[in-house]
Amino acid sequence: MASDQTALPTLDIRLICAALRWPPGADQVAGVREAAAAAPNWARDFSNVCRLAREHRIASQVFAALKASGSPHIPARCLDELRCASFADARSVLMQIAEISRLLAALRAADVPVLVLKGVALSVQLFGDVSRRRARDIDLLVAPASRERADAVLRTMGYRGERWSAADRAAVERCVKDAEYFHAVTGTCVELHTRLTDNADMLAWDFATLWHEREEVTVGETVIPTMPRHRLAVYLCVHGASHGWERLRWLADLAALLADAAGTSAAIAAARAEGLGEAMLQAVTLAHGTIGLPVDNDDLVRATESPTVARLDFLLLRFFAGKVFSSAPPPHSRAWRKRYSLWLRLYRLALKNGRRYRMIEIARVWISPADRSALRLPPALSVLYPVLRPVGWLVRRCQP
Repeated sequence: MASDQTALPTLDIRLICAALRWPPGADQVAGVREAAAAAPNWARDFSNVCRLAREHRIASQVFAALKASGSPHIPARCLDELRCASFADARSVLMQIAEISRLLAALRAADVPVLVLKGVALSVQLFGDVSRRRARDIDLLVAPASRERADAVLRTMGYRGERWSAADRAAVERCVKDAEYFHAVTGTCVELHTRLTDNADMLAWDFATLWHEREEVTVGETVIPTMPRHRLAVYLCVHGASHGWERLRWLADLAALLADAAGTSAAIAAARAEGLGEAMLQAVTLAHGTIGLPVDNDDLVRATESPTVARLDFLLLRFFAGKVFSSAPPPHSRAWRKRYSLWLRLYRLALKNGRRYRMIEIARVWISPADRSALRLPPALSVLYPVLRPVGWLVRRCQP
């Protein structure tokens, strides 16, 4: 990170970062070969590269770059493992494309306008290749007024999700942007969004505007409506930052979109108009230091001199416990609780200035869908959920 040299990545992370440079070319090949040659013990450490590539969901990108480099230092079994992971990702992508086609047809028949976020659509937008990004789930964005009809369509198609009372749903939707649905047979996960961010003040773009400006990408015979390209930089920044830039794939997406110093300067200006200029400054300098995204020198100086960026760097480094982009701690361990319940919350709180934004972010600590799911109180007693929140939090964290 810009302000702390203790955050320098390990050799395996440096190799993966070199592999993520876009577009592929001489710089990427040279970076991969240099990092591969510097690895102290490939026989011992190659499994770390394969594991991290899978965890960050970038196996196909890393495999393509390592193979193209022709480095004699990369073991054949490393390439074989990454090749298998790439094939598995490709199968997953093909299954998602088929399901997206089915979902879009059903929602259109019910007259529900819908945008497909990230995943396959973003892979086409950024790389012109559906296989470059593997997504865990299918993200759909609908207008809040279409929420009930979309819910009915998903349930008719075999998906199951939480059923809330009207009061509980209203409370949950104030702090959570989406709801999860799982297909009863295939296990496919669909996240149904009614806005782009959990904190409604983070990015207040209404669905009607996004629908009017939508971009359509074609995959086979399926036309997929998705986010307009000119809004992608801010959206990708907000999405990655909201998750603490935990996956290198999110930085790789941003770097591929921006491509050069002119693109990064334009993205910073667009983010500043949304009150997120410092968050974007941190994002592009982080991508600059890891993946080699070109950034204008004036922007780098501004990032270095910004107290807000320094604060974000400090919090993000604590989130990673000094081990940037390494594996997450074991679920519900003490380190895991510190990472997600303390440092990520503080980092998110610092992403944007403004009383309303911070009030919503603080309120989200006391409003949990998990509490309402575990303990169904009658509507007259729903005001007790914030009071019961610490008890529910402790119970869930103490569970094995």
